[in-house]
Amino acid sequence: MHVAALELCRELHQVAPDWTDTDYSWFIDDMVPDDQLLGLERAEPSIGARGSRISTVYSEVPAYDLGFLMRKVPNGYGLIKGVGGRWVAFDLITLQSHNGERNDTPEDAVVMLCIKLWRQGALAKEMV
Repeated sequence: MHVAALELCRELHQVAPDWTDTDYSWFIDDMVPDDQLLGLERAEPSIGARGSRISTVYSEVPAYDLGFLMRKVPNGYGLIKGVGGRWVAFDLITLQSHNGERNDTPEDAVVMLCIKLWRQGALAKEMV
């Protein structure tokens, strides 16, 4: 399963906390028995199915895959592989790629676009 990078998933989850209906999560080994967070992770974060028993001992952040993200962006947005191999997510109707987001993976490009659109208020209005 390909999902967006943990830090980008964490950032999107902060601006769109209701977007938790993903199939997968990032699990972070940074909890102690009294549900307090440690300052550092004990192991590398891993991806697993949401709702699994592992979530009782790990912190959980929704892991956003490309299908989930593309269903959330407004109509008219798309994704292309640009010159140099970087992915560009932008408004295909206006063809203004400078207003889009670029990254090395399609998941990271679209999650960055979603973060940008949430901060501009464009997605919040679409989802109401």
